[in-house]
Amino acid sequence: MRENKNEMLIRVGLLAVAVLVVYSPLVAKSSNFQWSDPVFVTQGVHNADSLGLAKIWLKPRTVEYRPVTHSAFWLQWRLWGDWPPGYHIVGVLLHLAACVLLWRIFAWLRVCGAWWAALLFAVHPVAVGSVGWIAKSGHALALALAAGSALLYFQCIAKPSVGRYVAALALFALAMFSQMSVMLLPIVLLACLWWRFGSVTRLEFRSIIPFLCVAFVVGGIAIYFQSGRLVAPVDPDLITESSFVARLLRAAGMVWFYVLSTVWPVKLAVVYPTWDVAVASLRSWLPFVGLLLVLLVAWRYRHGRGRAMLAGFGSFLLLLLPVLGFVDLPLFQFSFVADAFLYVAMAPLIALVVGFAAELYSRLGDIGRSLAVATAVLVGCLFAVSAYYRAEVFRQPIALWEDNFRQHPDHWAPHFIWGLILANYDGDDQEALKQYEQAIKLKPDDWSILQQASLAERRRNQPRAALTYIDRAIELKSDFAPLHYSRAMTLRVLERYDEARVAYERALELDPEFIEAAVNLGILHTKLKQHDDAEPHLKKALELAKKYRRKEAVIEYLVGEAYFQQGKLDVAEQHLRRALTINPQLENAHFVLEMVMQAQLRQHPLPESAGAQDESKPSE
Repeated sequence: MRENKNEMLIRVGLLAVAVLVVYSPLVAKSSNFQWSDPVFVTQGVHNADSLGLAKIWLKPRTVEYRPVTHSAFWLQWRLWGDWPPGYHIVGVLLHLAACVLLWRIFAWLRVCGAWWAALLFAVHPVAVGSVGWIAKSGHALALALAAGSALLYFQCIAKPSVGRYVAALALFALAMFSQMSVMLLPIVLLACLWWRFGSVTRLEFRSIIPFLCVAFVVGGIAIYFQSGRLVAPVDPDLITESSFVARLLRAAGMVWFYVLSTVWPVKLAVVYPTWDVAVASLRSWLPFVGLLLVLLVAWRYRHGRGRAMLAGFGSFLLLLLPVLGFVDLPLFQFSFVADAFLYVAMAPLIALVVGFAAELYSRLGDIGRSLAVATAVLVGCLFAVSAYYRAEVFRQPIALWEDNFRQHPDHWAPHFIWGLILANYDGDDQEALKQYEQAIKLKPDDWSILQQASLAERRRNQPRAALTYIDRAIELKSDFAPLHYSRAMTLRVLERYDEARVAYERALELDPEFIEAAVNLGILHTKLKQHDDAEPHLKKALELAKKYRRKEAVIEYLVGEAYFQQGKLDVAEQHLRRALTINPQLENAHFVLEMVMQAQLRQHPLPESAGAQDESKPSE
């Protein structure tokens, strides 16, 4: 039965009202960015000049290659500046667009209660983690683009159109450039075709091949930029299970966590507690066995009601697959799961649950239907109220993290991350240390917390306290070069130069390409008047800087300053000028270069006749 336009407009209007009411705290009351927002929006190198848009696509400096998302931030920065509600308005509108498109997709799939499924997605509390956090709004953008692509593709199935098909491919490419988590959309499209028709024709298989090619090409581009050549590499010291079996068991646990968060979204947080996975433990295998049983039952009844279950739950798994831990992600240092990872994937799961509930409703009597409607309204209201208060939490950074502390008081990571925010964004090392100490109490064997506490103490000019922290960190992880480097820097402040030299050498022994350790060891030898010992380390730092193009201007400046201290003025001038050629804004290099030139003049003063002017002759 076809819906008339007036009915469709009314339903779109109701979705809009629901979304705007739930997210009104962000639009009406938000006065500050969250901690990671400035990195993407206000302080990113992409927003610094008119070439920012080209840098986003060709010379990215972010861990993830998401040029469409960052281009959107680039444009919004020129529209809103540092006004947070503007960014929230865009995020809410993207979420609304995704909800409307999902409704039409569910209707095409003939899901019972398609509009109700879209409404439940619109007010789901988990969605606030993507819509309410500006830095995570790329998930909402990716979903809107991917849903638009899917809907156009399904329309082409019903009525072939080259224009719509090309537009569907283009939207899919843009969705992948927004967030790589939608890369398995082509397989999901096949699952949806099977969901609707019970089979997939050869022509439909062929129509998916260009989508797979787009996924392959865009994924290859992202891998190229994220391979470490042009993008800052991810910390290689992630604490994750190394064996495939352990990762598989952990992934099964993550799937059930996401299922529970979809149907019962309580105790939501930015950072969730992790859990141990032991291959030898029966308990660790239970989530995997349960998942396998669900898939086997759905497969057994695939020709009947199990088809919707297999297609819907399979689509849910496919959309989650990139974030299930088979590839390490930076977040896994602190938490295995995140609301933002669930945002796109929960759409088919919600459709599946609502569809089964609607079918059950059709079989009930009048009293049963009344109770079912009351239950559905109650669940929708509970979700909406929970999402509203969740949006309130996202208004201010401190409120967000205090809520995380309340929800999961025994988890160390929120204290550690909040300490990093206080130290690196607010410059409040005193308060940061309080958070680090709380994190250390909860996880005393984590060297990374001790390392950050040491850095905070050093910035507070408390080198002895800093040394205590870094020594404890080295006891826990003696083979990590940055810890020995940090110890050397602390010992230099304490003027224990021989010990500092040994610590630098240990850092270089563990990591021969540690540029900072090499240049600072050269500077230390220079300070101790050991110029012959300094020379090889300074040259090595220069070679590494040129090889990797990492901090090249700063290294050239530091080497130039070291040669200035050695009295090699001509060599110092060469390196300082090279540093300023690479980065003209390096103020310290300007200052030292001026000192070098003054020293050169003292060594070789100009002849008096060259410096004096004929008073009878006017200056030109």
